[in-house]
Amino acid sequence: MTHAAAKYVFLFQVNNKSLSFKFDLPLDDETRKSITDIFTKLTGLNVEQSVRCLEEKEWDLKLALEYFMKLLKLDNFECIRS
Repeated sequence: MTHAAAKYVFLFQVNNKSLSFKFDLPLDDETRKSITDIFTKLTGLNVEQSVRCLEEKEWDLKLALEYFMKLLKLDNFECIRS
């Protein structure tokens, strides 16, 4: 798959509201680290803050990103600071 095709598929999937990013719990350490790395890169938060967002939304990546956006709009990150 070309870079352009991968970007298109990603944008299509992100815009699809029925898409789920919820993982079966409990997560193994490798999956938890991968999700945290993705979340950290997407949001610019540090690892601890990313884990707090993800834990708050039970490791559902979509819900955690929505939660991050809400905190960003409110300019209120106190609840995820260490």
